[in-house]
Amino acid sequence: MEKKIRKGRVFAVVLILALVFIYAVYLVAKLVQNPTNTFMVTNGKISQEESDIGYIIREETVVKGQNYKNGMVKIKNEGEKVAKGDSVFRYYSSGEEELKNKIAELDVEIQSLMQNEKSSFPSDVKLLESQIEKELDSIYGVNNAQKIQEYKKNINSYITKKAKISS
Repeated sequence: MEKKIRKGRVFAVVLILALVFIYAVYLVAKLVQNPTNTFMVTNGKISQEESDIGYIIREETVVKGQNYKNGMVKIKNEGEKVAKGDSVFRYYSSGEEELKNKIAELDVEIQSLMQNEKSSFPSDVKLLESQIEKELDSIYGVNNAQKIQEYKKNINSYITKKAKISS
């Protein structure tokens, strides 16, 4: 019985080795038929390119402006590529320059007013904060309810003034 088991094991091992050998022969044959291409690159690059001739069909609208003084200002030059949705011309009104000058004057006036307001606000806010601090410091030593109510009214009025100035 042991001989049969040994013969079965030997047969299985021989069969596995035979299959591995056949598979190795198959891989070698496949490699010989279709060898892999290897390239040695020194200080360069490999590239594979294909070129074809094709036509691109686009939806284009040709805009012609003979006289640019008729209310249109050219933004893009002739022959320049433009993406979809980009402006090519801009229309202007007859009194546009006057309006631009007026807007510039108003901007300067607004800036000067804002600078004047900004310079007065911080000093007012600091003054109110110092008055609130004084009132709070004076409350600590007082035991009289009437005096505390008076300090509370003063502090509330200072806080209200500060809120009005800040907003």
